[in-house]
Amino acid sequence: KDCEQLAIDYLALGHYHSYSKTEISKRATAVYSGTPEGRGFDETGECGFVMIDTDKKPVAHRFIKSAERQLRIEEIDVTGIDSDLALLYKIEDRLRSIPREDLVRILLIGSRELGRSFDTEAMLSSLGKSRYYIEIKDGTRVRICAEDYKNDISLKGEFIRGVLMDDSLTDKEKEKVITLGLEVLIEEG
Repeated sequence: KDCEQLAIDYLALGHYHSYSKTEISKRATAVYSGTPEGRGFDETGECGFVMIDTDKKPVAHRFIKSAERQLRIEEIDVTGIDSDLALLYKIEDRLRSIPREDLVRILLIGSRELGRSFDTEAMLSSLGKSRYYIEIKDGTRVRICAEDYKNDISLKGEFIRGVLMDDSLTDKEKEKVITLGLEVLIEEG
């Protein structure tokens, strides 16, 4: 808004993770050039640079892809998946549409049963060199139904009820405390 009165045709806004442009007046455009090659998963999508043609009036610009590879974050919902093999098949199915030279982060989302975890190391080993780079991150949540423990006369039930009644914790913090606590209780047997 402050740039509308400036006598300019083009405003280079410098580095930002992805290319974008904004019309700031009838004659001027402000442009974030993006980055020529993605260096981290905060720089997903097409990468390149901006070429400016100052011989044209108004000044013309165009985005030119230059990156050899793209960084991609692919979310996989694990809700209802009950085995490592089923999850591996779902990941492989998603990878079919992604070029082999790309760098891929598989982000597991959704909810899973308490005590259920996925052997992501074994999955990565199985996926081998299917992509230039691939990693798996767990962003899942544990599905805990407080009603299931409402009348549970056990250490687990008492623990869960105590955490759920603690108003000093956010829902996310409660979930984390319950998950960690129950994992310890399950290990202790």
